[in-house]
Amino acid sequence: MEDDAAGLVHLLKHAPRLTSININLASPMSAAMTSEDFRSHYLDPIQAAIPWRQLEDLSFPTNTFTPLRVLEILGKECPKLRSVTFNTGKTSDDEDEDDEDDFLNPYQIQQHSRSRGPEYPLAYHDHLGTLRLIPSDIDELAIIFKRATLPKLRDLTLYVNYQLHDDEEARQEALMVAEFRNFVRRSRCALEELHYISISANFLCPGSILECIASVSASLQVLNLQAYAADALLMELTVRGQRLNGTRVLCPNLRSIKLVSWRYSGGGLLAEMVESRWNPSSEMRVAKLRSVSVGFCFNDFPFEDQFEPPPHASILKGDVDRLQALSNDGSGRKIGLTVYKDNVVTELVK
Repeated sequence: MEDDAAGLVHLLKHAPRLTSININLASPMSAAMTSEDFRSHYLDPIQAAIPWRQLEDLSFPTNTFTPLRVLEILGKECPKLRSVTFNTGKTSDDEDEDDEDDFLNPYQIQQHSRSRGPEYPLAYHDHLGTLRLIPSDIDELAIIFKRATLPKLRDLTLYVNYQLHDDEEARQEALMVAEFRNFVRRSRCALEELHYISISANFLCPGSILECIASVSASLQVLNLQAYAADALLMELTVRGQRLNGTRVLCPNLRSIKLVSWRYSGGGLLAEMVESRWNPSSEMRVAKLRSVSVGFCFNDFPFEDQFEPPPHASILKGDVDRLQALSNDGSGRKIGLTVYKDNVVTELVK
């Protein structure tokens, strides 16, 4: 590995026209090398050799970037960056941001801030169009959203990792959602694609997803979700004559939906949502869906000793015929419905 790193450093230092970097450097599995050794011997030399100011595309999947480093890169070091994947991870307690400040008086805040590590800089970038954030902890997203401003952002991917099903997860997710909404408002970015990947089983998770979607509703065209429960989302996305009675439709310009979920109560909720957006009346001013891809994982949920048994595929009976009829309407638009159960993949609509 050391020879590979040295060769990569040499290559990076002698690439005057390099504009795109995609590095996949696996973290060490051996107990002989700690994560700090891996960083000092491999990650830091590679980062030092990267020609940051000329980069337009960057993907560094290893847990390389702390939230502080992300903000430094976005703020000053990569002015030409157009697409980036940040796989983040805190490397020391210095990067912990303590939200207990909300409960301290001004003197306590001043004393507390002196002992808790660096201040995070504000970051403004007026070229970045695609951002993928893969944090090790959800609060890293809140840190980045609180300080970044990205007016040209059009495509955003968020990975919200599974954590303990408790009040702390709910608090962290609520903070992330609040900062995301502030970020969108501050950036004034017309987000067209939102990829929200979360297998959190917290009961507040559907509400969190819906708040994120609502904040970019007007401009959103592509929605890709992986979430524990589907019902609330499907009901909110169903068009029920809102434009005619003066209320707003969620995501009126939506053209593509991809959903993977573990829980669904059936009753035709999925088919009703797709039908409402397949051929909406012109008075509704709602875009026609062009593609729908839905997958239900009716296996036991990971780490799910405290949740109810998985549903049976028979609950989709009220959806399959209706979706197949839409798929066969001759319009050329695509609908897919897949069930994953006991390591068997069944395509019910294709």
